[in-house]
Amino acid sequence: MITKIAFILVPLAWMFIAFKMSAARTRRQLRKNSTKLSDPKLLQLNGQLARAAGITNVSVMVHDVDAINGLATPEGDIYLTRGLLDCHRRQELSAEEVCSVTAHELGHVALGHAKKRLATLAIQNAIRSVFGVALGRLVPIPGGRFAIGWLADLLVRLLVAGFSRADELQADKYATALMIKSGLGTEPQKNLLRKLEELSGRPATGVAWLISHPSISKRIEAIELNEHHWKLEGK
Repeated sequence: MITKIAFILVPLAWMFIAFKMSAARTRRQLRKNSTKLSDPKLLQLNGQLARAAGITNVSVMVHDVDAINGLATPEGDIYLTRGLLDCHRRQELSAEEVCSVTAHELGHVALGHAKKRLATLAIQNAIRSVFGVALGRLVPIPGGRFAIGWLADLLVRLLVAGFSRADELQADKYATALMIKSGLGTEPQKNLLRKLEELSGRPATGVAWLISHPSISKRIEAIELNEHHWKLEGK
């Protein structure tokens, strides 16, 4: 009985500790390598988003990395990468398209995804460990520990990827409503998605259900359905 209780409690304790450590480490890294957004046009558009969302302001920082991305912290701060801002400076992305990234990240904050993402990153190893032990006991797999570890990792990736794709579609839906309410419309949001693969140089390949984001076409289709829904409600 004690062994069974320990089997449950030890991974839970590790998940809690890992969550706290991951949160503190992420905060330090982001703050160390980021500066405040200073682009006047983007600040103006962010003000429109803030008013549409009913908040005082949108705190946006620029994370000094080459990747083209955006992210939100559990504390509610939005980070846009230098790579994304460089695309704007080269006129590859309009200010409105960049602003749609901010709207998307605001969706993650409002819907609680930022906290869930951080927790998910922290608990993956613990879940993987539990799966590995359970599989080792229940299913004798030829190949020993390597095969069990590989299968446990696959199960975790399937689980996490499914949650992540759902979060992305929900954040897109929030962003669509916010972009419409702020007067920016959904075209910047859809145009950004169309440009992402070309700009990042990493076309979406691989097994679809293991990809953390839905396909570009599926995201645009969902945005258009949401747009139609909001317009009908506004009549």
